[in-house]
Amino acid sequence: MKGVRFIFPDTCLLMNFAAVGRIDIVEQAVAGRAEWTETISDEVGFYAGQTPFQMLAQVPAFMPQAIVPDSQEMLLADGIRRAFAQPGDGPRKHLGEAETFAVIDQRFDLTATLLLTEDKAVVQECRRRGLATAGSRAVLELAAARQTMTWADADALAQNIIAAGRPVLGYPPPIRQPMPQALLPTSVSAPTVS
Repeated sequence: MKGVRFIFPDTCLLMNFAAVGRIDIVEQAVAGRAEWTETISDEVGFYAGQTPFQMLAQVPAFMPQAIVPDSQEMLLADGIRRAFAQPGDGPRKHLGEAETFAVIDQRFDLTATLLLTEDKAVVQECRRRGLATAGSRAVLELAAARQTMTWADADALAQNIIAAGRPVLGYPPPIRQPMPQALLPTSVSAPTVS
């Protein structure tokens, strides 16, 4: 994943790991290659004052300065936000996601951008736009593949996130160590995590 920029379009994934006291796993996964907009940064600050998300206060230490959308990006974001909006949504609802998509459209290489989220609507919009996504499960699999935790510990942490009332898209099935290449049929290749 060299050259890939990790983008947080919302606070979902960060809140998952904060809720179980393991924001360090996200920090290791993004390894200094993450981005976020000012709205997402503000939301992280807001939720850091709430139980059980106090660990979010550590996020700004490993994130760069938040991107402030310019006037063209804000106009684009307004249209995107309206497309996400449901009746009764306030004027800031979906603003972070909309700003993120606008900034990506204007500033980032889509082929080298990975959005980290647990929001189904964001994942669907990413698919529509041809953007790659990953969730908590992928972050846990990466930690296990890098041997910063065991596969069993990664699975247990996914269960703890769910027990904390947080979403983990694609779970179950449980997180298990990938099968060794030698055990796979020749027509199937093993998944790779870099």
